Amino acid sequence: MPGLNIEIKIDGDVELVQRVRTALINREPLHKRLAEHHEGFTKEYVSNLDQHKTANRLGAKSTRHHKKAARSIESEADAEAATLRIPRATGLGRAFYDFELVPGAGKKFLTIPAMAETYGKRAGEFGQDAFRFVSFAKKHFALLWKDGPNKGKVAYWLKKKVKISQDRSLMPSEEVMIKLSRRMINSYVQDVAARP
Repeated sequence: MPGLNIEIKIDGDVELVQRVRTALINREPLHKRLAEHHEGFTKEYVSNLDQHKTANRLGAKSTRHHKKAARSIESEADAEAATLRIPRATGLGRAFYDFELVPGAGKKFLTIPAMAETYGKRAGEFGQDAFRFVSFAKKHFALLWKDGPNKGKVAYWLKKKVKISQDRSLMPSEEVMIKLSRRMINSYVQDVAARP
């Protein structure tokens, strides 16, 4: 979020004006309040996301990924700024840009779950001999179940890369965050003004 310009007008008591001015010279306490409040607000927003399209499509239970992601959000503050930190591992970067997923080091494919039983699980969790590799028309690759009730069904689609499109709804809008900042700054100034 870019810097926020706020105009504060205080008429009357010179002592009051000086107290507010002094409080705004050292902005660290204000930034600390902003950081803590924005962290809490953003964590709650992300925790309450109800976006489980793939799980719903496959008839699977949610992995509650958003609740886990929300717990990773952190904030910090100093005299210069209030900062909200969203770790890359949360996947919330999708709120700001498109990106491409590629297999990790030493791997050829990403495993994309094809059914409820495999959603939210890695292929390795099922053991070495659970699947057989197949290719369709030398372009499409999959892991099929070797045995059991799903024998011969696609467990995972294998992809060399997957493009993930931006989804701005994963985070509060800039407009909402600016309004929240203004409200918090007003509250902070009122608290300073109310001090004896």
